[in-house]
Order: sequence, then structure tokens, then C-alpha cells
Amino acid sequence: MTSQIRLAYRLIFVSLALILAAVIFDFSLLFSFSAAVLFCLAMLSRADYDIRILARSALSETLQYKDLYITISLIGATVAVWLSSGTIPTMIYYGFNYIEGVNFLLFTFLCTGLCSFFMGTAVGTFSTIGLILYSIGTAIDIPAPILVGAIVSGAFISDKISPISGLVNITLNITETRYVDVFRSSMKTLIPALILTGTVYLLIGDQYIIYGASSELSSIQSELRAAFNIQPILFLFPIIILALSFSRIRSIYTIMVGVAVGCVFSFFVQGYGLSDILYFLLFGFRSEAELSFALSGGGIFNILEVVATVISAVFLVNLFIKSKMIDSILGEFARSIDSTGRLIRKTMLLSILITIVTCDQTIGLVLSASLFKEKYDAFSIKREVLFRTLSDSGVIVAPLFPWNINYLIISGVLGKSIFFSPYACLCFISPIISILFSILFYKKGKRTGAATSKA
Repeated sequence: MTSQIRLAYRLIFVSLALILAAVIFDFSLLFSFSAAVLFCLAMLSRADYDIRILARSALSETLQYKDLYITISLIGATVAVWLSSGTIPTMIYYGFNYIEGVNFLLFTFLCTGLCSFFMGTAVGTFSTIGLILYSIGTAIDIPAPILVGAIVSGAFISDKISPISGLVNITLNITETRYVDVFRSSMKTLIPALILTGTVYLLIGDQYIIYGASSELSSIQSELRAAFNIQPILFLFPIIILALSFSRIRSIYTIMVGVAVGCVFSFFVQGYGLSDILYFLLFGFRSEAELSFALSGGGIFNILEVVATVISAVFLVNLFIKSKMIDSILGEFARSIDSTGRLIRKTMLLSILITIVTCDQTIGLVLSASLFKEKYDAFSIKREVLFRTLSDSGVIVAPLFPWNINYLIISGVLGKSIFFSPYACLCFISPIISILFSILFYKKGKRTGAATSKA
């Protein structure tokens, strides 16, 4: 093992240890990522790297993600106006008319899954439709971790297979595949994963079905009417957001329009003054209704720590990339692959590991696809199988880890950290189904066309 590889392992190990310490001892991840950055710079300096050039290069790459940082900040404002406009209270009010006798947990999974497929954004789905379903679910006493897990499972279907997802289109470009081919291939593992996940939520959700509680629901509806101006016109808000999402407008512009529309409804429908609305945008909305725990949150200032944490995470990852630390490990990882099944499983493992280390799916997609696509050709495995393998692993597991950017954004939307990972069933069922599929349908074979399966 070369000194560079030893250094790479040391940097990654210490960085992950610092991140895990924040999760275990419940302190801010911002401190962990900042400490990891300082440690890496110190170690790289001792290894004779020019850290000024390295830091400048990493900072330049980090600034390329400015749209992401703006989007996260705007999500704080979005949550505030969804509440202050009365849109979420209105959806809860009318939703209670149809909720009795319904398995709401299964409905939540199916609803978010369908919406995310057409919206093309997991975070966008979670911060709009998902937030409404979360508010209704908590109001009927479904435990928050279970409810958020179901919403996340549905929302991240978009990153797996939505034709308008940015992540899906990045993967299509890197693997040089067509959507119609990858869709057909992905269904072989996605359909069993959806059926199994839906069955789990069906069984869990049976414990929380409401029967004969009309008086209790009516009481909550009366409380909502007393605190908000409940009007059907407020359904226009989510309809506008969905229409913009379907029209393939960039998500940052959709969010900006959503904030503006929410401010208009807050002013004209709920009667808040401009100073009140500005306060909500900056510091969040607080309701005095009985459901205040579900009808409070948002605000740009309340999500700034998430933005700072994401920036420090992206900077740390760029340090790894610019110093060639990740490249050193990848070369070792790709060796000794002698069968189609092992190739697929190593692709999954590497994609998941990079997602864990880099705190995001995108880098894992790019590195894994670039490293393995020629090996898939050598084993005569179609490129759409590579796409499917990546979407079944590094893409879908991302929100399971508390230091991942997606997890941080979800916590920012909710205004608190809820450990939902054990209940985000699709996110860990998908990799299991994919592994079983590779064992059953990919037998050992040699390079250059001797693979015995191309499923």
C-alpha cells in the first residue's frame, strides 16, 4: 500500500469519525465538518501539498454549487409561507373529511411516490406535498419517524427513475444510455421493491387507522377555522407549484415563484401585513392553534446552519477530490473483479461508500459510473444495468445517513432532526432486492462477452 493510499484512508477515517461523533453525541455537524476540513488541510500540508492552491481550487468548486445553497435557504422561506398562507391548514382541514378508515401511512407513501415521479425532485416533493402529509399524519398521532420514513421513501423515487430528475439525467449522460431502456431495466428491481415497501407500510399503517373519531376530527377542524381563514382558493398554491414542476422549469425558479405566491396568499387571504410576512420569511411561522407543533416552522435564519453545514461538507469532498485522495482508493477497489455478479455488487458497494463519504449522491454517481462502465462492456453487460445498479444503491440510500446533504435538508424543512432511517423502507429494500437479483440472474463469467446473463 502506497503512502498516498495510507494518507487517503487516514483522512477519510478521521473525517467519518468526527461526523459520527456529532451524530452519536448530538452536537452540530457543522463543527464536525469544519474540524474535518482543518484536519485534512493540516495532514495534506505535512504531506507536501500546496494547501493554498488546493484550498483555492476546492473553494472554487464549492462555489459552483451556489444554486444549491440558495435553494436550501429558500426552502426555509417556502415552509414559512406554506404555513402563513393557510395552505397547509386548509389541506389538513379538508383532508380530515376523507381520512377516517384510510390507511394513511400507505396513502402517504403512494402519494409522495407518484408526485415525486412527476415533479422530478425528492427535496421539492418533501418540502411541499410531503410537508402537508406530515402535518396531517402527526395530527392523527402517527409517530413522526415512521411518517417521515414513508414520505422519504416515496419522495426519493424521483431520484431513482423520474425522467425530469436532474440526477437521473446526469446518470443517463454518464452511462450513455436512453431513458426508455433504463426505465425497462429498472422496473425489474423497482417493482418488487415498491411492492415489498408498500406491504410494510400497509402492515404498520393498520395500527393508525382512525375509526369513529369524527367528533375529535371536527374539533380540530374548528380549531383550524378559528386560527386561519380556510378557503378552497388556497388549493391553487400547490396546483401552481405542481404545474411549474411539470413544466421543467429549474427548481430554484419554481421555489422563488412559490415563495412569491405564498406571500400573496398570506397578505390577501390571511390578512397578514407586509412586516409580518417578512418576519415569517426570515424567522419562521408560529401558530397559536391546537396543532401548533405541526403548523410552525420555516424561516431563512432557522435553516442557515444547514446551509453552512452543506457548504463545509461540499468543501471537504472537494478537498478529497482535488488532492486525488479518492482516486487513489478507487484504483485499488476496482481490481480483482472476475464475475458479472461480483462486478455488480462491487459497483453497488462503491456507490454506497462514496455516497457515505462524500455526503451526496452526485459525486458517487460520476465516479462509480466512470470507473466501471468499461468493465460492464468487457463483461458484455448492458449499460442500462449499470444505471439500474447505481440508482438501486448510492442514489437511494443517500437520505439514510444523518450527515448526508439530503438528510440535512429534510431536517431543515421539518425544523428539527428526526431519526427516520429505520422507517425509510424503500431506501434499504432497493439495495437488498438488487443484490438478490444479481445473485439469481448473474452467474460467473469471464470478460469479453462470456457473461451468462444480460438482464
